[in-house]
Amino acid sequence: FALYSNYLIALQSFNRNPITGSGLGTHEHTYVTYFEAFFGKKFLIMYGMFNAKDGNSLFIRLMSETGLMGLFMVFLYIFKFRLKKKHVVSSQTYYYLILNQAVFIVFVIRLIRTGNYIGQGFFFFFFLYYFTYKLTMQEAGKSKNAAVIEQLTEIKFTLLN
Repeated sequence: FALYSNYLIALQSFNRNPITGSGLGTHEHTYVTYFEAFFGKKFLIMYGMFNAKDGNSLFIRLMSETGLMGLFMVFLYIFKFRLKKKHVVSSQTYYYLILNQAVFIVFVIRLIRTGNYIGQGFFFFFFLYYFTYKLTMQEAGKSKNAAVIEQLTEIKFTLLN
């Protein structure tokens, strides 16, 4: 019920401000504003507010608070810095790939279930995701440069002989 009620309320907020949302940190206020209209005051008194502060899902909370712009930026970040097997050039980058894909799973789980921005080390995973991508790309660049230098060296020795 917590997920469903937060979804209905976030959808109402999204319909009012689809591009920019209602602003960071406003989901709880939106929840209080619309809950009674959807479920009635009696239900609120009997059961209370379910996950009103965090929206019970990061996707729902982002939809409510940041609209399409925020959702686009989060999904852009997630898919831009996601590593694939083709990026592996050494055993070191293989470990980065494993870390990166594990953090991707954490992001997916958070989008579905956890709406808190800073809980459970979210920013640690946020930066770990980025740095594993950057370190892998740096290794891939070194690997490409080394291959080019090796080819140029072979051409040089061939021309000298």
